[in-house]
Amino acid sequence: MLDNAADDEQVLPLLPPDPCQALITSRNRLDTAVALHGVRRLPVQVMTREEARELLLAVTGEAPEELIERCDRLPLALRLAAAQLELSEPPPASIDALDAGIAPFHTLRSTFDASYDRLAPEARMLFRTLGGLPCADFSRDNLAAATGLSPAETGPHLRAMLAGHLIVAAGRHRFTLHDLVKRYAAERHAEEDPDSGVYDRLADWYQRRARSAAALAIPQFLYLPAPDDPGDAFTSEEQALAWLEAEYANLLTFVENDRSAGRVRWMIVDALRGYWHLRLQFADRARLSEIGLAAARAAGDDRALAMLYSSLSEDARLRGDHRTALERAGAALEHARASRWSPYEAAALGTLGTLLLTHGRARSAADCYLQAIDVHRRVGSLRGVISNTGNLGLANFCLGAFGHAAQQLGEALRLERERNSTVGEAMALGNLGEVSLHRGELVTALEQLVRAWRIWEEMGNIHGVVAVLSVMSGVHTGLGRSGTARALAARAHDLAVVLNDNRMVADADNALAAALRRDSPEAALRLHQRALFLSRDNRHAWTRTQIGIAESLLLLGERGPARSHAEWALAEARSAGYRYLEGQALLTAGRPDTAARVLHGTAPVVRRL
Repeated sequence: MLDNAADDEQVLPLLPPDPCQALITSRNRLDTAVALHGVRRLPVQVMTREEARELLLAVTGEAPEELIERCDRLPLALRLAAAQLELSEPPPASIDALDAGIAPFHTLRSTFDASYDRLAPEARMLFRTLGGLPCADFSRDNLAAATGLSPAETGPHLRAMLAGHLIVAAGRHRFTLHDLVKRYAAERHAEEDPDSGVYDRLADWYQRRARSAAALAIPQFLYLPAPDDPGDAFTSEEQALAWLEAEYANLLTFVENDRSAGRVRWMIVDALRGYWHLRLQFADRARLSEIGLAAARAAGDDRALAMLYSSLSEDARLRGDHRTALERAGAALEHARASRWSPYEAAALGTLGTLLLTHGRARSAADCYLQAIDVHRRVGSLRGVISNTGNLGLANFCLGAFGHAAQQLGEALRLERERNSTVGEAMALGNLGEVSLHRGELVTALEQLVRAWRIWEEMGNIHGVVAVLSVMSGVHTGLGRSGTARALAARAHDLAVVLNDNRMVADADNALAAALRRDSPEAALRLHQRALFLSRDNRHAWTRTQIGIAESLLLLGERGPARSHAEWALAEARSAGYRYLEGQALLTAGRPDTAARVLHGTAPVVRRL
């Protein structure tokens, strides 16, 4: 039995000849003995939770879960903890508490000291550095960034630490430390390198690398200006996204840690916005954006505040808190203007316009879109001009100015085709199809919608497919093809349920109700009622649904309730400026003369482009 062998040199002279055998225990991997002398390596992992519980129960009669976790399920730490358990309240947590009263050679610290002392001086420095970092795991790259060494220089020292079991592998090219070893490294770091600056160096490296990765992997987002030196460049979107995935937990840690400078915190939040959108990690976005906001307020950085208010506005919108969403979008615009950051001013105007449009303030939305177009033109952003031109068309659609909506959406379609944007073309065609439907140009509408549907199908974009199918159902209803209309709406409904998109489910329900209304007004009424609940956060959709309910009730002979729903729709349409829906509500309420005047007087409210 060769217990606690230090290295190969200590073991090799003591190996017995065949057929005798020796059992060796060591924190060293003993690579030479394994490779050249037939020694068989049997790695001993930490105990399972059940094994740790059994050990403590056998020794002490109790097994506190907290103690098992504090000891990292390391056998020696658990035996030492068991010896201290009757004398310590709460259970021992620090290395010194575990070692109290134990002969020096047998303590946990002496075991760690032995492995540490065998390292070369530069490897010891790297190990101490790990004690000063908040990272859950690490790679050669971030350890090199913290110490100023190159990744290649850290390689041999990492292998030495692995051989001494001071660090453990945690995946491909990544490593970690057990908590007790981490505490030991932190003590060494505090004693020997208290002012090394490793934390700040690594925090700065993370915010630069995150910005570089985000700009390549999710380029459609508008990010804060990059640092002068963005760090090592990534060579592909896949590599950049893989880095964000691998370092995600560490990036969050640097935002949450009070030791991080304010700029580090908000720059990492900015870099992660696209990643959160891509991975639908909205809870992290909300929490960390608030942390970044506090840091930006303390620093008075208007650009950071514009970005963070915009992020929090989107979070509020997803929660259904529309008043907060509008307030924060307005704050984002205010700070973007204060910082003279024109690209973000344009983006904030577009975001604010979309929120206003959703909440029935189409005229104000149109004004935001026009301002956004002017700023995008000034900074030379064709993409921004196109996007807001299309949105302006949607505002005019809501206002009932269908001619101008068609003009603006047609211009957006032309520009999208010029820049070979397939997604943009499909979006513009889908919106144009809905305008054509409301203008009564059913054949044109069907041609536009079928082209959009084919693009979305080829791309595998289910959201686009669902949106087009619901409008196509309305076209077929208008053409008297109720069977086709029902099939399209039912398909749209099923896909929207899979997507968990309430707005799209409501649109599909309304389309199916319209297709069913003549033959089965009862079924149509039920569908409209369900859609009314789902569309409560969108004034235009809610108003259209109220009209549908009124029309279904009329077919059922329920004139009193039908008139009530029509009047509710009328009040909402007048409040929001939905002239076309106002006319439809008047017709349903039995006031055709007034409806004719309203529909005849529908006029554009925004200037030509």
